[in-house]
Amino acid sequence: MNFAKLHLHWGGSSYKGNKYRSYYLAEPYRENGKNLKKNVLKLGKLSEDEVSKWRLFLEIIKKAGAFATTLEDIIVTRHYAYLDIAVANSIWDYWGIDKMFKGDGKRDVSIANIARILTINRCIDPFSKSKTPEWFRKTALPCLLDIKPNQINSSRIFREL
Repeated sequence: MNFAKLHLHWGGSSYKGNKYRSYYLAEPYRENGKNLKKNVLKLGKLSEDEVSKWRLFLEIIKKAGAFATTLEDIIVTRHYAYLDIAVANSIWDYWGIDKMFKGDGKRDVSIANIARILTINRCIDPFSKSKTPEWFRKTALPCLLDIKPNQINSSRIFREL
């Protein structure tokens, strides 16, 4: 049975003046130019919560590579400083400060980026110049600037200064 083709279908009935809904997993198909459905699995009477869970399940399995999880299953193993770093980085870009630095030569990391890292460090979380590479690795700057964390070290900082 291909679950990706199924959808949740319901049928109504009444008994002694009460109305009931019975749910099914149904598979659509065409026959003689008509759209029809075949009930594959009877689920019976479901609560609204169960209906929403079935709909979510069917939606998830239709997406390739998707999977279901819960908040309890998610474990944060590392975190990086981001928002204040991103704001300071955006201000640097908005003011166009990179234009003040010319002639990077064959450097892996430009002088402008070293200056950016040192400036953002002083604005956000001032450390000594020798501790700046360690601070850099704990922030989102490597991703924002597309610089590998191992490219920034104390000797590079002092060489560029």
